[in-house]
Amino acid sequence: MMINLNIKDEYLDSFYRYVDSMPKGAIVIPSALDDEIVKRVEQYKKDKSKSVPFSNGLKELRKKVIVKI
Repeated sequence: MMINLNIKDEYLDSFYRYVDSMPKGAIVIPSALDDEIVKRVEQYKKDKSKSVPFSNGLKELRKKVIVKI
């Protein structure tokens, strides 16, 4: 079961003491970014496009920028 809680700052210490009193693994507090990271990893795994190193194509880009300067 998953539940979202909004806890006032003044009660956070009490909440964390309660969580610590529970058996290990009974309550899991995920990072705020966990869901987003999992979503992006799944999108990446589904993507069939080839990746290229960042440095590929930089020479041509530099030439175009230098010409405009």
